[in-house]
Amino acid sequence: MKQYNFETIKNKKMIDVTIEEVIFDECTFDGCIFDSCTFIDVSFKKCMFHRCTIINPQYKSGSLNQIVVQECQLIGIIWEQIIDKRQYIQPIDKIEASFLKYNTFYNLDLSRFCFSGNTIQSSEFQECQLIASDFSACNLNETIFDQCNLEKAVFREAHGYSINIFTNKLKQAIFSYPDVIGLLAPLEIVID
Repeated sequence: MKQYNFETIKNKKMIDVTIEEVIFDECTFDGCIFDSCTFIDVSFKKCMFHRCTIINPQYKSGSLNQIVVQECQLIGIIWEQIIDKRQYIQPIDKIEASFLKYNTFYNLDLSRFCFSGNTIQSSEFQECQLIASDFSACNLNETIFDQCNLEKAVFREAHGYSINIFTNKLKQAIFSYPDVIGLLAPLEIVID
């Protein structure tokens, strides 16, 4: 297995390639593009992705440990393929100032995770534990939350979300006006 330690990988463009049996330990990826790549037995440990574009990755095996994502575009990611639910170390430390589109989060524990300030569009959170997660100031246009535990989650100044009050747990969740009015949509009431 090949291993890279403390390396900076800049402006690398990979399209429709398979990356196998590699460990990246405390590496920085800056301005890289990974488009439709397949990752087999690849581990990223304490790596940073800065200004990268990741599109439709297929993650067959490996692990993520304490990853930092900054100013990236993450498109078409199926997070349950990437995140190993059995690991004790947080797979992702933070996602900052990034654009996520067509992402799927299914049956994941993302409690207390800070999504604040990101744009998450046309994505889905299904059956996730999002207790005390922070979605403050997020653009969540066309993003659906279904059968999630959103207790104590923060949606202050977030907008565009679709949260069904009947299928999600919302106790003590924090919302801002006027977007909170959208929670009443399933009631089919008229607000005058």
